Amino acid sequence: MSTKRAIAILASQSPERLNLLKQIGLNPTVIVSNFEENLSKDLPVEDFVVKTAVGKLDVVVEDLKKSQTPFDYIIAADTVIHFENEIIGKPKDNEDARNTIRRLSGTSHDVYTGLAIYYKDGSRTSLVEKTIVTFRDLPQSTIDAYIATGGHRGKAGSYGIQRGGAVLVKKVDGCFSNIVGLPLGRVSEELEKRGFLFN
Repeated sequence: MSTKRAIAILASQSPERLNLLKQIGLNPTVIVSNFEENLSKDLPVEDFVVKTAVGKLDVVVEDLKKSQTPFDYIIAADTVIHFENEIIGKPKDNEDARNTIRRLSGTSHDVYTGLAIYYKDGSRTSLVEKTIVTFRDLPQSTIDAYIATGGHRGKAGSYGIQRGGAVLVKKVDGCFSNIVGLPLGRVSEELEKRGFLFN
């Protein structure tokens, strides 16, 4: 199949995911999904992130079909932290974020992203990417200083590695962009199979 430019849709309000896709030459239209993210955190983490990503995707697919909006593919994703057999999402408030970062200090945790892509021919793909992140031993003053920046707000695990959260991190094993919200290598790989062009 010859390579081609495409009409891409991002089913996410995350500016980080949008910026990541722009890094590989895509400029998707953002359509925020109204999917209610209320799946049980008792699910296996791989199922949790994939089902959430697919849920976000399906809502946008139906909206676009009803409006007859043209597209070549739609991308949706969900990212969580997994630590001590617990799925950790976004913090409720500053204290919740402070407690989470304190728990993660000096330990390793897993970052899981569920990725779902729907193509205009009706086919779809979904997958999971995992990255291991190790935090350094963090003094309380560093944790408090990071919370004061607001970089934890709206971030799974109460930190954004691209928003000052890098100061918390000692080591990363795996895909860095996955921590930000999209495993770009996997996204590119899946779209390349369909002949879509990057950069």
